[in-house]
Amino acid sequence: MSDNTSGEKDLSEIVNDEEPIIVPAVRAQPYDVPLDQLLSDEANALTPEDVKKLKQVGFGTLGVVILIVLLSIYGCQPKEGSMAYGICSTFLELHTQYPHTLKYTDLEGSRTAVRIYFTSTDPFGQYKPEMIECKFGPDEKMGMKLVDVLWNRKPMDPKVVSKFNLTLPIIISSDPYLVLPPAWENQLIPK
Repeated sequence: MSDNTSGEKDLSEIVNDEEPIIVPAVRAQPYDVPLDQLLSDEANALTPEDVKKLKQVGFGTLGVVILIVLLSIYGCQPKEGSMAYGICSTFLELHTQYPHTLKYTDLEGSRTAVRIYFTSTDPFGQYKPEMIECKFGPDEKMGMKLVDVLWNRKPMDPKVVSKFNLTLPIIISSDPYLVLPPAWENQLIPK
């Protein structure tokens, strides 16, 4: 030993005699380490099967969303009638004294005829229900033409119908208003 008589131990003896002190490693603070490195121990690598399943789920979800959007767009569109309805409606508007007072109450149709039930106000202020029926036939130039028109079950003058047939190409090319009227509600019957 050393010649130290006071009983004090030399620093080298202290270090050698005692068990070594293990100092725990200082853990780095989360903000000192990048997030990718912190989470790399906890993250599981995706297998190709997992990637395939995720793609299938993603495509399925996308397909459902697109289907819902298309159905909602289609469902919000108003119902449209045939060109025969558009031609008969145009004829009605041209031969009514006050076309802005027209209110369609019902509509019936077949391949060769369209019947429109409507109400209008006449020059005397009378509000009356009426009916017009347009019958169609084949035509070599346009494909179809008005053959006969019945206004309140009375035939109209054939000259008026033949003059109107001259305007059919213009009416058809200008895309007449084909939106069908909504269901008519009788105000006299309580709901």
